[in-house]
Amino acid sequence: MKTITRRTALKLLATTPAAAAMAWTPAEAQQAHEHAEQSRRSAAQRGAPYKPKFFNPHEYATVAVLVDLIIPRDERSGSATDAGVPEFMDFMMIDGPRRQTAMRGGLALIDHLCEQRFDKTFLESSDAERRRILDDIAFPARAPEPLSQAVTFFGSFRDLTASGFWTSRMGVADLQYQGNTFVREWNGCPPETLAKLNVAYAAAAQSAKPWRTLFDGKSLDAWRGYRSTTVPSGWRIAGGTLAKDAPTGDIMTKDQFDDFELELEWQIGDAGNSGIFYRGTEEYDHIYWSAPEYQLLDDINAADNKTRLTCAGAAYGLYPSPAGHLKPVGQWNSTRIVAAGAHVEHWLNGVKLLQYELGSPDWEAKVKASKFAVWPNFGRSRRGHIAMQGDHAGTLAFRNIRIREI
Repeated sequence: MKTITRRTALKLLATTPAAAAMAWTPAEAQQAHEHAEQSRRSAAQRGAPYKPKFFNPHEYATVAVLVDLIIPRDERSGSATDAGVPEFMDFMMIDGPRRQTAMRGGLALIDHLCEQRFDKTFLESSDAERRRILDDIAFPARAPEPLSQAVTFFGSFRDLTASGFWTSRMGVADLQYQGNTFVREWNGCPPETLAKLNVAYAAAAQSAKPWRTLFDGKSLDAWRGYRSTTVPSGWRIAGGTLAKDAPTGDIMTKDQFDDFELELEWQIGDAGNSGIFYRGTEEYDHIYWSAPEYQLLDDINAADNKTRLTCAGAAYGLYPSPAGHLKPVGQWNSTRIVAAGAHVEHWLNGVKLLQYELGSPDWEAKVKASKFAVWPNFGRSRRGHIAMQGDHAGTLAFRNIRIREI
């Protein structure tokens, strides 16, 4: 494939803004869907794959991967490619020069972002790398300004994917449409559907408060020790980071938080072991007796690497984290923790590792079978401190620690 530079991709998008250029009418979508269905049937009868009329092979393969990341296969229905969304998009581009320009420029820009970060195209990137790119451009509210063109393109591309999927026979079945059925009480779109689309109600998004910096690289005013008014001596500010070199006391926020989104970066030394506690109280001798923990670990050499229940990103001792998303020792990892009521999510380097529901039957069973069973208030508090574990050996550093209440 001939490489398109970022300058060329942005020029294409600037010439024809994606949000406007990729707009379509219901009639156009229906017509494209009918053509796509007919072409898929014809290709199947010939025993040959569908041959795109607009996309080149690289673009078409990229579209197929992108749409399946947006609407993957699940237990109820097939994926976007199973529903014929790439073919649908191909027909939507025909006889639409403005759409063609916006689509071609947008796909080229996503390739450029991957080449810039990973030195390979979107198709050549791993699944985790692809998701890191999409995590940067899928959420306009938190995307940096230099990615605004990519954000706009992806928003339009996601809308087109949804339109192609839910106008297909598979998509209509996935909606479980029941016709004019009386609904006594409407409580909004089902959570599983919102999750599948990776969207939320605007009111919920607007209710999130501004980000608050907990550590700016210069001051520890927001922190103190566990059951102490001062910061343990082993913690220090070094080169704009919050760091320790040897075992010391746990450090925690002075303030408490209930529903929140926490983001930070961390770097751990060889065989290092630590953790981030959330909603912790001071009722017990140690904070880990009350607070769930996001595990920080050198998965290669640390003694706790024998099970995924205690590897990096795990909800320590309760929910395992998948392997393959941790950066090597000495590199910075980014962590995100979301706690909204009973719902908790652990993220690592742009990938959601796990989620769980506090107090659910599954959670209760896991706690009962763990070492935490002896502390009756473990994980029960809906409000508490954020804390960093300090009592293990090895080097550890944090930076860019921020939180917002949701």
